[in-house]
Amino acid sequence: GEADVVEMLLAANVRTDAIGPRDEAVALAAARRGHADVLLALLGSGAAVDAADRDGQTPLIVATRAGSVGAVQALLSRGADLRAVDRAGRPALAYAAAAGELKLVDLLLGAKAPVDVVDAQGGTPLMSAATAGHAPVVARLLQAGASIKVRSKRGDTPLLAAAAAGHAPVVTALLKAKPAIDEVNAYGDTALILAARGGHREICEALLAAGANPRLRNADRLTAAEAATLRGFGTLAKALEARG
Repeated sequence: GEADVVEMLLAANVRTDAIGPRDEAVALAAARRGHADVLLALLGSGAAVDAADRDGQTPLIVATRAGSVGAVQALLSRGADLRAVDRAGRPALAYAAAAGELKLVDLLLGAKAPVDVVDAQGGTPLMSAATAGHAPVVARLLQAGASIKVRSKRGDTPLLAAAAAGHAPVVTALLKAKPAIDEVNAYGDTALILAARGGHREICEALLAAGANPRLRNADRLTAAEAATLRGFGTLAKALEARG
């Protein structure tokens, strides 16, 4: 197999820091392809476990993005840095969360990956999972102690991001963590206003049941009902008006 070929090359003193056709170290190439056995052979012969590519991505980040549980396990067994981030400020856990890879999220958290690393846009793994609509991952991150108070550069919290995107199961998971229900972003939008603007009735009902105030106005002086009206969601607007 490929691992046997690697072993032969290493026995012939081929350098473990050799650069492949994509101008990346061979360990990165193996991680990108999910070749756990090749990685173990390379790392056992001195390849740097945290050698980064031009985007600052380490083998652990690359293997996580590839969705390779085996490669991630191999790298963790050799002490890969769970705190390493790429040029966007994102660690491996953020990529696993964004992709909805619950098994990888469990694996990384089990290895003590920091749960609230903030990237260049103000996002965290929880924000990534909430925005992408991965409710099981959101629940797991909350269980691990992820903060629901983090904010992106535009002031969105995970609840605001999930409400705007229409991810009802995520909103349900976040509401169990008791967030401030009427918190606003940089534009004065509450989760209810964002959900109404998108026509997400189920989310509006969940937010109202949790105590959201339908009379609040955003920076444009719009209530949730008015935001729904402007987007053509007349039935939802009437339901919101009835609650206000």
